[in-house]
Amino acid sequence: MVKRNCLILVLFIILFLNATLYSGDKPFQWHTGEQLTYKVKWAFVRLGTVQLSIEDSLKLDSIPVHKVTFRIDSNPLLFFVDVHSVFTCYIDDQIRPVYYIASERNFRKRQKAIYRFYYPDSFFTIDFMDQKDTTRYRRVTLPLKETVFDGISLIFHARSRIAKVSKDTVTSFLNDKLGKVYLNYHGADSLIHVSAIPRPVPSYYIDGVINMKGIAGVTGPFKGWFARDAQRPPLKAYLKVFVGNVIAELESWKKWQPPRE
Repeated sequence: MVKRNCLILVLFIILFLNATLYSGDKPFQWHTGEQLTYKVKWAFVRLGTVQLSIEDSLKLDSIPVHKVTFRIDSNPLLFFVDVHSVFTCYIDDQIRPVYYIASERNFRKRQKAIYRFYYPDSFFTIDFMDQKDTTRYRRVTLPLKETVFDGISLIFHARSRIAKVSKDTVTSFLNDKLGKVYLNYHGADSLIHVSAIPRPVPSYYIDGVINMKGIAGVTGPFKGWFARDAQRPPLKAYLKVFVGNVIAELESWKKWQPPRE
């Protein structure tokens, strides 16, 4: 009887390992120092550049977090857009925003907002500031009945879940407005071509709908591809922003290597 149980256990382990090796899917891994730079094009016009960086792993009020920065810089040759903004998010191991800072410059308008999330007490605060006039200050307190995502933490939420076929509905925010984001994870997809990478890249595919206005006016249907490896960086995305439909595509990177077939 003991031998039979041992045999069953060994067979189970072998089958499990084979399934894991066959799938090729590894759990998402944070990689401090990772820097991903994307070109954003509207038809044949380059609108600008965005950069996503995992800058540090540290503790914030005794909570282990990852410091991630997202930068947006519009093309200085374009007269109709002048955006230079920096968003910084401290994300915990459950991939929830703990502390979020938005410093935005749109033409001559400059504003800053600081978000603090108090999960045990089920609320979060937003401090709005005018960077040109520090006397203009407003605090908003909102209930926190569920995890709410900014644009940065939403990207990492998707990176952590995209390997498995599933659907997901989450709540995101911009300023003090909340909205739903519908995500469809399709799992492993065919190879994707990225102009900065000399060979096709194994990928995961995602699509969905952003039922609100996010950073840079992103809204509506979207689709994208993430690299099929443990870091799972976004490779390419089709999005709708304030000027219309755009393509964001990875053009340079640090602390990452494109996976092979």
